[in-house]
Amino acid sequence: MTIKDTATLGELRQSHSVWLTVTELAKELNVHPDTIRRWANKGRLKCKRHPINNYRLFLVSDVWGEKEE
Repeated sequence: MTIKDTATLGELRQSHSVWLTVTELAKELNVHPDTIRRWANKGRLKCKRHPINNYRLFLVSDVWGEKEE
C-alpha cells in the first residue's frame, strides 16, 4: 500500500458510500479474513486504509462492480 491508498476521514465521510471491513467482507463472501487480506495484498481487491486505525476498507461497489444507489 502506498500513502495515496490511505483516505482522509473527510473523504470517507463525504463519499456517502458503503464501506466494509475485512471481517465484514469475509462474512459476505464466506471466506476467511486472511483470504481477504491476501487478495488485497495481491491487488485482487481494491481497498483504502482508514486514516486513524489503518484498517483496510473496501468499497461495496468496487467488490461487486455495481453502481451504488
